[in-house]
Formats: sequence, structure tokens, C-alpha cells
Amino acid sequence: MSNISEPLDVEFYREARFKKVKLSGQVVEVPEDWEVVRLGDVAELIMGQSPPSETYNENKEGMPFLQGKAEFGTIFPRHIKYTTKPLKIAKKGSVLVSVRAPVGDVNLANMDYCIGRGLASICSYNSDNTFLFYQLKLRKTELEQKSGGSTFKAIGRKDLEEFLIIKPPLPEQKKIATVLKTIDDAIEAVQKSIEKLKRIKKGLMQRLLTRGINHTRFKKTEIGEIPEEWEVVRIREIAEVVRGGSPRPKGDPRYFSQKPTGIHWITISDLSKYRNGVYLTGTDEFLTKEGKRYSRYLESGTLVLTNSGTVGIPAVLAINGCIHDGYLALLNIKNADKFYLYYIFENMRNYFFSIAPKGTQANLNTSIVSNVRIPLPPLPEQKKIAEILMTIDNVIKLKEKKKEKLERMKKKVMDLLLSGKVRVK
Repeated sequence: MSNISEPLDVEFYREARFKKVKLSGQVVEVPEDWEVVRLGDVAELIMGQSPPSETYNENKEGMPFLQGKAEFGTIFPRHIKYTTKPLKIAKKGSVLVSVRAPVGDVNLANMDYCIGRGLASICSYNSDNTFLFYQLKLRKTELEQKSGGSTFKAIGRKDLEEFLIIKPPLPEQKKIATVLKTIDDAIEAVQKSIEKLKRIKKGLMQRLLTRGINHTRFKKTEIGEIPEEWEVVRIREIAEVVRGGSPRPKGDPRYFSQKPTGIHWITISDLSKYRNGVYLTGTDEFLTKEGKRYSRYLESGTLVLTNSGTVGIPAVLAINGCIHDGYLALLNIKNADKFYLYYIFENMRNYFFSIAPKGTQANLNTSIVSNVRIPLPPLPEQKKIAEILMTIDNVIKLKEKKKEKLERMKKKVMDLLLSGKVRVK
């Protein structure tokens, strides 16, 4: 695997001479010595065809089989199924493109595959397939725009054959591909490190939250075996569980503001956008003073838990704000460390989902959560357990930031190299 810290055998320089060409209905500039060609003129296209379903298996009998984009990775696919009767084959090294909703996602074939009707294979005659992969990846939106169908988007052979691509000289294609693949290898290495750390954390959570630290004597309880020094308590014995509130109707200017008011409106969507390890760090929406009256205002440092839809996700607020009614909050915590409780809740997420009443979606309420039993070590041990797990979370967070930085760099480098603004030799 390439290391991004190792010097590459390439030289970069800025291009000064361009010509105007038309791609996907738009006029763009490319270096004067680059060509614009039809994809069908420079590559063999194979449209996928699904083999008989009775030939599918997961016992590694026959050829690896890909049905569609669902099996795509960042660069290479991860197959699950095999078929003993392959009909259409994508050769190792060819570009795989999703041709049925969603349209335009690409991968590289890391082995020979049988491909189903959701995919097509593109193999260049006299170009570099990895370069072609990166070009199609950058131009995914243009491929999507060529797809037909009002309810089910798809792109056919003719549209792929007519798709115009840019074609630098072959040696330059190879060097561009090498630069971009080196960055991707670095991203993949960081991602593997993150995944390994998450596996370590999961194993540690399961052990620390049931066996504790350096215990040798255990007792059986209604929630399983725990150290003799630990207790089993209901949440209501150590905290008050309250629910958030949502002003109605949504968007009413009496309650909601498009401008910062100092009263953050913390919604469920903020978890995916502003979650930073243990903490929920920000919001995009705000309430007026009147809106605050109809919600639940909490101080920074409060432990919250989602109670609707995606139930059981904990977070510690890093800001003051009002919580949406899709959250519960733990107030007046006593004899318990909030970060220990955070990891208890994280470890119990599947359990929370299993006990949540199901309607159109799963829903917890204050009564259900208040009566949940949890193991409770002495407070000093709670703090030690939380500290160990938070240390791993902090390392994961640093790795994720590194990955995000590499991904931003890759996007800038792709834009420069694949437009010819910066050349390599």
C-alpha cells in the first residue's frame, strides 16, 4: 500500500494553454494537447445481466457476483454472493458503473466478477482504467443527468457509449491515477485504523460495563453477572428523566428564527451533523424567547438520549439549548457519572430499541427509560471506566479528522489534475 508521506516520482506544473470543448452540454477549458472522445470509441462496454436466481450462493461456489451499487466500497466492491452460471463478466481492472438507481457510482473490479443488470463494465482499449475511474467519479452528476425514467432512473448502453470523456496522453493518465490512488490508499489505511479501534472499543465496553476493572468475585443479578461491589439500580433512582418539547407549528416565526438568537434549537438531525465523539457541538436552527417556552432548555453538559425513530443514541450537550421532543434528558444525576451513563446507554442501544413500543416508528418515553435497570459501580470506578472508553473515542475522533482532511485534499487534487489546471510529468 502506498504511503502518502513517500515522495512520488512526478513533477507538477501549471498549464497555461487551454482550448474550449463541450462536455455534457457545457463549455469547459482543457489543455490544448488533451482530446475529447466518446466513451464507446475508447472502451469496451459490457452491460450486466443477472444469472438465474437458483445459481446464487454464499458458499464460494462459482464466480463472485455483484448485483449493483449496494456492494460498492470506496474503490473496490465487496461481494457476498457467487453464481455457478455467470452470464456477463467484468474483467479484473475494469471500471464498474451503476446503471440503475442510483446511477453513476463507480468502483474498480479487483477480480473477475459476474455482474447483474444493475451494473456495467467499462474497459479501456488504450487508456488507463484507474484514470477513467477517477474521471467518472468526478463526473457522477453528469452521468446521473443522462439517466431516464421518471420513477426508476437508469442509463443504457447508448448513453454510455455517447458519453464524452477527456483523454490526456497515456503517460499523464497513469501519473494522475497514481497520485489519486496514493491519496485513496492513505484514506483507506486511516479508515481501517478507525474500524479496528471501534472493534477494540466495542470489546472493551462489553467487558468493562459488565466485569469492571480488576474484579475477581462476581454475583448473579436480574441483569446478569456483575462484580460483588456493584449495585443494580433503576435509572429513576439516580436521575430524573424528562422529555424535550417542540413548538407548533414548525417554522412559525413566533417560535423559530432564521437568525442566531442565542437559543439553540437542538434537533435529531444535529446528531449526524454535529456529533463529535461523545459531544453534540452545534445546531443550525434557533428559537425565539416565545419558542423557548414550549421546549426544554438545557445547560451544556446535560446527557440526552434519542427517544423516537432511531432510539437510544446518547450524547452530551456541548452547548446550551432547547431539545426537540425526540430527545429525553437526564437531570439531577446523583451517585453516577454522566459519562459512565453515556457509555452504558451506548452499549444498551439495541436493548432500548427492543423495549420501545412500535407504531409507525419506535418510541421510548420517560416511564420506560426511568425503569430500566443498569449496573452501577462505585463512583471512582465509574469515572475510570468512562476515562478508558473516552480515551479510545478521542483517538477515533482524531483519526476521523485526519480522514476528513485527506478527503478534502483529494477533492482539490482531483479538481486540479482532472481539469488540467495542474499537470504532471
